[in-house]
Amino acid sequence: MTAPRGIEDRINWFLNNDPSGPGMCAQHTWHSLGGDYGNPPAWGAGTANEAITKVKNSGRYWTPSSWDGHPPRGAWVGWTYGKSGHAALSLGDGRIATTDPTGDSGGSGIEPIHYPEKWGAGNWTVWTDEYNGVRFPVAYGVTPGEVYLSKLVYGQKDSDSVSRLQDVLNGHPLSEGSVLPLTGNYLDSTDHEVRLCQQQHGFGNDPVGASSVGPSQADHLFAGSGHTVHNDLDNGTDGGSPPTGGTDPAETKTFPLGIEYHYSGKPAGELTFSGSYKKLDVAAWAPKKKGLTFGMLYANVDGEGEFRTRLIRDPDDATAYQTHYAKSGDNYLLTHLWFESGEAGRKLWYEFCSMDGTSHTVTTRYAKFFTIPWDVVVVVEQIGAAVTAVSRPVGRFVNWVRG
Repeated sequence: MTAPRGIEDRINWFLNNDPSGPGMCAQHTWHSLGGDYGNPPAWGAGTANEAITKVKNSGRYWTPSSWDGHPPRGAWVGWTYGKSGHAALSLGDGRIATTDPTGDSGGSGIEPIHYPEKWGAGNWTVWTDEYNGVRFPVAYGVTPGEVYLSKLVYGQKDSDSVSRLQDVLNGHPLSEGSVLPLTGNYLDSTDHEVRLCQQQHGFGNDPVGASSVGPSQADHLFAGSGHTVHNDLDNGTDGGSPPTGGTDPAETKTFPLGIEYHYSGKPAGELTFSGSYKKLDVAAWAPKKKGLTFGMLYANVDGEGEFRTRLIRDPDDATAYQTHYAKSGDNYLLTHLWFESGEAGRKLWYEFCSMDGTSHTVTTRYAKFFTIPWDVVVVVEQIGAAVTAVSRPVGRFVNWVRG
């Protein structure tokens, strides 16, 4: 099961794929969110009007009377009218990605948010960032931009990085979370949401009034948002309260010809996971050059039942699934190997998930990656071909002399 598409991927998919027929707005928005490709699950609704009814029944939606301004970028927007209604994606600036745009019946394109008025619709009815219990990120008025981890600390004020943090926190599912105003000030409300995220998703537990966002938590929050995260932390730490007992530090080496090796380090303490995927609690890593990448996950897992590991390629491309079956009383030792074409700058990380809702505890755990750039692979192939071309006639000459 993959995660819903990120904001920009969702909008790009909507605009670069045509619906299966004229109209089809409800199903096209569903597909753009990730339907039929994992989450979210099927609408269970044949029309936009039916989908709007389901959204209202869920209780998580906003209307023009409860939301001041345009629906945020990436939000699902519905109009109730006639027999079918209409559904589209908000671009956040008073425009929508819609089916049946001007001059392209049956296609998809961009129009003003009041465009459905041509069919007899009034103002938009609802917008939401959740369907059938699945949350998908939306951008609460912040355009994609740069995020610097050194700015994501309690007490920082008037920062675009903090505004973008508040933006992604608003689109992130947190129990007892709240919507943050985009002030750019990292104070008590933002501190509370960051700490909730740490506690509920395994990124530590900073003291009240002293939180910060490190690389792993940033990877988790900003994945698929369109923002670019820069790790400019002087000490290279990962934010969040470190577990007791110390850690085995990460290590990255670059060898001649651009060959790279990365060791994640061994986190101290324990990592627990249950019915949803949880990221290995080390910073994600990305090769500097495109090439053949090898990955390895090593872990000791306690707990009975079926669980799964997978590798993620940023932002949400899940691959290399492996299922494990732990027995009661066992300390299950796993080594998960993976190799594939790695893309320059595309981060990699491992995740765990229980398949039957049981809880598992991970003690010793780490990941290793090794990348050989494609230009090195090509050179080796060329050398091999040259050696073969030379060795064959030499061998024939030696045999002739011996004969």
